[in-house]
Amino acid sequence: MKKILLIEDEDLYANILKEKLKNDFEVIHVYDGLSGIKKLEEVNDISLIITDWMMPNMNGGKFSYLVKLNKNYSSIPIIILTGRKMPDTEMKAKKININLIFYKQDVDWDEFIKKIKELIKNG
Repeated sequence: MKKILLIEDEDLYANILKEKLKNDFEVIHVYDGLSGIKKLEEVNDISLIITDWMMPNMNGGKFSYLVKLNKNYSSIPIIILTGRKMPDTEMKAKKININLIFYKQDVDWDEFIKKIKELIKNG
């Protein structure tokens, strides 16, 4: 089973995602970007990362930037799932090669799962 690293500080969305993904993927959940970096060092076969943008300790932008800089992890697709539509979020995400951005309040979960499967298949 393919592994997804989920970095989400809100239990509500973490639980929704784990429930939606549990039949197709093993979901490894941590609460912030710093813990996400540590988990990447521990688990060698992560197929995809889903991260929130706004989190304590290390936000999703900095986390994603560090992942994309590291040759061991730079090929792992990253999806940003954020609750805040901020004008510069998409611009910053494009600069660091984020694969997709979804906004929590607008998520079509079927489309979200479809995109995850496509990214993992093509990744």
